[in-house]
Amino acid sequence: MYSHAHGHVHALTNSDPREGKRPAKPSKAYGGNEYFTGDLPDKPEKEVGKLQKSPPSTKHKPGASVKKVMKRGKDGKAVTHRAIKAAEIDEDRAARKKVLMKDCRESLTQVRKHKLSWIFGKPVDPVLLHIPDYFDIVKEPMDFGTIKEKLDKKGAGSYACAEDFCYDMRLVFDNCALYNTGDSDAGLMGNTLRGEFEKAWMSMRVDEKISEEEALRETENEVIRNTSNEPVEEDAVEDSEVRRQLAEVQRQLAEMRKQNDTPSQSGGGGGGGGGGGGG
Repeated sequence: MYSHAHGHVHALTNSDPREGKRPAKPSKAYGGNEYFTGDLPDKPEKEVGKLQKSPPSTKHKPGASVKKVMKRGKDGKAVTHRAIKAAEIDEDRAARKKVLMKDCRESLTQVRKHKLSWIFGKPVDPVLLHIPDYFDIVKEPMDFGTIKEKLDKKGAGSYACAEDFCYDMRLVFDNCALYNTGDSDAGLMGNTLRGEFEKAWMSMRVDEKISEEEALRETENEVIRNTSNEPVEEDAVEDSEVRRQLAEVQRQLAEMRKQNDTPSQSGGGGGGGGGGGGG
């Protein structure tokens, strides 16, 4: 009986612990050729070291010194925290302006689709139209063609804001009303197209967007004013070897200058000999 029990215990202690379980799959971490059972395999020391590799050091190499210096722009001037913030805000403003000017272009397109828009398509020609007094009455002429050119331009000559575009559009109709009577053909056409523009302008809520932009700009201006105007500092790494080489170059240059400033003794003797030969 004892032998039977002892044999049973011996069988339990020597049985494979994985018996009756799903076979383990090769671990990809070890090349797919070995099984990971909880203990690290007997790998060469250099391979085990890969598992325990520490993160790269952020320290500068030996011999290098770090000091704080003022950050400078391409123009050589110191860069301040306020200047950086202002540049970021200018970027945001440019993006918002692009959206507003797109609304302006769309409103012009809607008006130009009207069958009567041709009358304002290009600048007034007083000679062709037999109205020699036109520029005596209308001091600031404007037309759809000129407005489109200003929308298409980049930089100088383009619209600085949506309000300037709106001013020019309304100026077209104001000039028409100024020179023509309300019941004339030109006067009636001008009033009709004015209505088309105002309808398009209102449907895109451009005036509301302009008011929102003005309020946002006030907030942004306050942010800029409250941002520190101190220069931005950055790390400058100086390598001792580089400094040594620079010092060596400067020493050699100084030695060369010293030699060039000292008169040559052999040259002086040769001159004297030449003089004797001439006598």
